[in-house]
Amino acid sequence: MVEPLDRMNFLSDPPSFLKLLKDYASRISRQHWEVFWVDKGDKYVSNLESIAQANLSMYLEGAYKGLGFVGREINSGNGYIDIFVNYLGKNHIVEIKMVGAGWGIGWAESGLTQLDDYMELYNDQEAYLVVFDGRKTSKGRQLDNKYELKNGTVNVVKTPIYF
Repeated sequence: MVEPLDRMNFLSDPPSFLKLLKDYASRISRQHWEVFWVDKGDKYVSNLESIAQANLSMYLEGAYKGLGFVGREINSGNGYIDIFVNYLGKNHIVEIKMVGAGWGIGWAESGLTQLDDYMELYNDQEAYLVVFDGRKTSKGRQLDNKYELKNGTVNVVKTPIYF
């Protein structure tokens, strides 16, 4: 149970949404990356993106101490937003993508187009792409940390899940 003083402290100085996502990515990479694999490096678990969505949304619900709305697979009219967070009237749109074990970097890049559409629809200037990277090597094309698109900025949070 969250104590009232904890909630008040959180409300008075909430962390940035990007910081929360980076903290999540760091924890997954350090302690929980193996849950995404049936055969490490070669085969992901079934329903991989759904598991990642559930995992991240639970983390965010806990981080916001019950003070924000965290929804999964929100119908936007032109697709489903993987995770939609509203905290104190501010929207945060998150797309989740996988790379490695049969998922190419192009799949992750497709999230940029989705997010650009969602930013236009919600009139938001910022969105987030969380990429679970299970590639066996760091060679090859990499995503930038930030993209300036037609409708706003997409921050990319890279989450390594292969070691």
